[in-house]
Amino acid sequence: MGNRQSSPVRGGPQYFNNAHNFIVHNSTFGNMAPNSVLKWLRKHVIPGAEFDSSERDPPPRCHPGTRLSIIQRIRVWLQNVGRSNNLLWLHGLAGAGKSAIIQTLAESESKSNGVTATLFFSALNGRNDPNRVFTTLAYQLAVQDPSYRAYVAELMSRDPWSLDKAMSEQFRKLFIEPFTQRGIGGGSTPWLILLDGLDECRPPDAGSQAESPSERAQCEIIKLISTFVVEHPSVPLLWIISSRPESHLRAFFSRPDIHTTHWEEEVPIDSDKACQDVERYLRSEFENIRQKYPYHIPSVSSWPCEEHFSIIAHSTLGHFVFAAMVTKFIEDPSIGDPIAQLDQILIIVDPRNMRSVEGNPLAALDALYTNILEQINPVILPLTKRLLGYCIWAYDEPAYQRLLIVACNILNIEQNRAYMALRKLSAVLCLPHPTDAGEQPLKFFHKSFVDYLRSEKRSHNFPLSRADMYKGPWLCSTRVLKQAVVPRVSFPGYTSAKRC
Repeated sequence: MGNRQSSPVRGGPQYFNNAHNFIVHNSTFGNMAPNSVLKWLRKHVIPGAEFDSSERDPPPRCHPGTRLSIIQRIRVWLQNVGRSNNLLWLHGLAGAGKSAIIQTLAESESKSNGVTATLFFSALNGRNDPNRVFTTLAYQLAVQDPSYRAYVAELMSRDPWSLDKAMSEQFRKLFIEPFTQRGIGGGSTPWLILLDGLDECRPPDAGSQAESPSERAQCEIIKLISTFVVEHPSVPLLWIISSRPESHLRAFFSRPDIHTTHWEEEVPIDSDKACQDVERYLRSEFENIRQKYPYHIPSVSSWPCEEHFSIIAHSTLGHFVFAAMVTKFIEDPSIGDPIAQLDQILIIVDPRNMRSVEGNPLAALDALYTNILEQINPVILPLTKRLLGYCIWAYDEPAYQRLLIVACNILNIEQNRAYMALRKLSAVLCLPHPTDAGEQPLKFFHKSFVDYLRSEKRSHNFPLSRADMYKGPWLCSTRVLKQAVVPRVSFPGYTSAKRC
């Protein structure tokens, strides 16, 4: 039967070492195209979750010269053969720069570390299905390593429905069995797996108000990984999980049976180092704005002056997301006046003008969001809110529904009116060029803006209710039903009653 050969004896941990393109049939091996295996896995992945996916381009990255100490500590851990644990929890508040750190690590380690798998969760972009977490990682491992791909080929032959099992069973078949029983990945360099934004992982049918299913799924992922690293400390798999320090995650990581399985690294805000990093970033971005608007900002002037720069830098409190929003707001091409926009920022960050909530670490960011929305003409604002509500709703729907042209069709508005309603939001919303409205989706730059819109306490006059999010699609459905032509059906022997 072709080039079959007898099954090798399990004489060591490298059972499938240097194996290529085969599957197991009753202890014999047959040639099999790797594409068949990858296509099988591909049906069960979360699209766009990889660190180099076009759906995340351009991804958040650490600005050169920033977050050096945190990244260096993580790299020392990665290179330490005597490490006491194989799991790291990286946590920090919204806007602290966690995703940028994970992205930077993924890019560098994929070049030097070898096999690296990444999953960047995003509830806004539909990358949040817990049932596809381990299959997504397995696909990336199979692409990079022939021995793991050969194991998956055997799994596919043995049980074609294995990827449709429960999460715990997926983990057993895709990680426990190959790495502990088959000895895959037993080289000198450990494999690295990074999960970013675990707090955004939730079941597709959980609903935006149902937190319990989300919390259970997130904690189950941690439980599976932490148990694995405790029971199999010699397996060369390193895990990094990043998230916000949500109460249920912090409580779970603090459990006695979990606490000793990992080490933690906090991404601080309002620390001296975080503030210095943000200042370095701001200076670089202001220089880019100067070069973009040479006729608005004379090269001989100091812009912004040190006093104004200090005010803005101090107001960020070490939040990279706020610094990014500030620079996007100032360079807004729809305004084209960075000097006037800077004046607006100085007013926004003035404590006397900030309508903040006591204890809110993103008070300055909320004030900026409020100011951006206040710049919209009150006559146009209802349409803007309709579009924003649709954007939030659409991120739980298939990818094509995130296209601007689809939004216009569903909301029954002209495309030019949609651009008019959204033109003031370039600092918070990635708006595609009109020629790309049918190809590129609408994207929020950061989930903090969505959190702001959903919270009446934070957004004051601009909250979006569930009605704002679902009204557009519901009206579209009723409109289609009204326009549908229902043919008259006649039945033999049936005579309609005469009207009086």
